[in-house]
Amino acid sequence: MFQFGSTDQLRDLYSENALAVTGPLLPEVSLDEMSEQDLMNALAYARIAYTRAGRDGMSQDVLQALLGQYDEAFATLASVSEKFRDIIRHNRHIYVGGYGGDNIKKYKRLAGL
Repeated sequence: MFQFGSTDQLRDLYSENALAVTGPLLPEVSLDEMSEQDLMNALAYARIAYTRAGRDGMSQDVLQALLGQYDEAFATLASVSEKFRDIIRHNRHIYVGGYGGDNIKKYKRLAGL
């Protein structure tokens, strides 16, 4: 697929489009300032953006940029939520990238486990 715009512009476009899904708005603050519920929403929107970009055939650069946003939201949520860490600890999270051993290790590491 031909892509118009830089990697950062396309990452932002997919992130903004994910927020257009009917659902709760995110506060306009950094992840560190969000509530636990807002972080869960941010993680869901980041997954939507990544999934749509993959389905649309975006380049690996765009997918990696979106995955970086997802990973940042994931790590921030894990840092404030024992419940979320328990989900990760017991492999009950649907990991972006699948259930390969290296991917599970990556997300357990991001969760501080």
